[in-house]
Amino acid sequence: MDAKEAALIAKNYFTEIKGSNYFLFEASRIEQKENIWSVDCEVEAVFGKKEVKKYTLLINNEDGTIIDVLRND
Repeated sequence: MDAKEAALIAKNYFTEIKGSNYFLFEASRIEQKENIWSVDCEVEAVFGKKEVKKYTLLINNEDGTIIDVLRND
């Protein structure tokens, strides 16, 4: 897995959670430590209240599973 794939897993997670593609997603920092990718990202709804929420997703490098989702507000 590379950084692009880790960011795509993070984006797909929010697509599944929100049930739509109507949000802005930006991966601001992606790094790998040992066998875990850390993806810092910002998610903002396109419609409704314009609020940016910041998250860090920890993703297993070997199988792409999401280990943890941390909200950074």
